[in-house]
Amino acid sequence: MDTSNKIRALFEQIHSGKMESDSAKILRAIIVSPKTLEYFVARNMKYSTVTARLSNLEDLGLIKKNIDPLNSYSIFSFIKEEENQITAREKIKEEKRQLFIKKGIEKGYIQTTEYGYYFFQGK
Repeated sequence: MDTSNKIRALFEQIHSGKMESDSAKILRAIIVSPKTLEYFVARNMKYSTVTARLSNLEDLGLIKKNIDPLNSYSIFSFIKEEENQITAREKIKEEKRQLFIKKGIEKGYIQTTEYGYYFFQGK
C-alpha cells in the first residue's frame, strides 16, 4: 500500500470512530494533543508496539518527535499541513538512508569510492 493510501486509511478509521489499528489509536491521541511514549505505555500498550507505531507514523510524516531537554524524554506532535508532512517524510527517509550508509561503512559492507558508494555481499 502506498503512502497516501496508508494515510487515508488511518484517517478513515479515526473519522469513523472504528479505530482498529494501534497506529490509528496512537495518531488520534496525538492529534488531540502532543503525547509521550510513556503516555501510551501507561495505558497498557506494549512498549515495543508503541515504539514501532510511532516510528511508522514518523515515516509517514504525520508526527514529529521533539526532545524535551529538561526531562530527557520525547514528545510526539501531529504535523497538520500536508506540505510539512511531505517535508518530514523526506527528511526521515534521508536520515535513515544516511544511518544505513554509516553503519554499512562501519561494518565493512559498504565502501566509498570516488564515484560514490559500493555495496558488496560480505563473507
